[in-house]
Amino acid sequence: VVLSVVSQPGPFSIEYHVQDGGSVDGTLERLTAWTRRLDSGSFPIACREVRFSHDSAPDGGMYVGLNNGFARLSGEIMTWINADDRLQPGALATAMAVLTQFPETQWLGGRHAYIDVAGSQVAILNVMPFPRQLLEAGLYEGRRIVFLQQEGVFWRRALWQKCGSRMDEGLRYAGDFELWCRFAEVAEYVSVDSVLGVFRVREGQATNDLTSYYAEVDRLFAGARATQREALWKSFQEARRTGIAPVGIDLSGSVVTYDGARRRWILTRRSCLDGDAPRPGALRRAVRLLTRRLFARPDAQED
Repeated sequence: VVLSVVSQPGPFSIEYHVQDGGSVDGTLERLTAWTRRLDSGSFPIACREVRFSHDSAPDGGMYVGLNNGFARLSGEIMTWINADDRLQPGALATAMAVLTQFPETQWLGGRHAYIDVAGSQVAILNVMPFPRQLLEAGLYEGRRIVFLQQEGVFWRRALWQKCGSRMDEGLRYAGDFELWCRFAEVAEYVSVDSVLGVFRVREGQATNDLTSYYAEVDRLFAGARATQREALWKSFQEARRTGIAPVGIDLSGSVVTYDGARRRWILTRRSCLDGDAPRPGALRRAVRLLTRRLFARPDAQED
């Protein structure tokens, strides 16, 4: 994952901090080696500058670690990438180009994409809009509609500050989901027709069993929020059946595609009722099937 960040090319500086939770598996030694390599100038930098730092100490969970890490940084554009996953080549340049061309854009992400243990890219979904009302209502949680993939999501520091400058440390699994809901209260999400980050599918990862994740989601949306979410979900289902958006509900989202002839990004509004976006549960089933295929015994049969 470190290589996928420090090798990013473009006319910008990278402030990169690795926050480790007290690993004893050789992580610290590898991070120290990266510090020496970058400080010595022996690693070829393709951007203006890479400021690399790391820290390792036991914490209260991933989102505590993320808050600790973000508190050490001062950059105007923010993201995080977990140790299993990676940024794609050109991800930072693409994000910067879109954010520069469309200064009203506060957060964005690319196509959902997946790699296997060896790093082979094994699945890419089509670009799809994420309507703000549906995001804010928590419908992009994997059961009703697909997840909003965390890998490759970028946002401006001003949005982070407006939304509390923190991850919810009371969560263990659904922190990114909760953050997206808060972001959607304030700003439109922009979906970029490019692969910016990839999620690694491997055996034994937490996402293979989403029971705890969904328990957190349901605690976040309890009481009146659950009632409102269910009403919006029913309206969305009816809209998908009829192809007609209900009055007062905007089912369109912002999508950015690249126009090769004009050599610029083009922002359009697109309905989530159009195209072939995955149906509820389809992505979850696809990832489970992919996991079984990647790790099944030679004599195993798919169900």
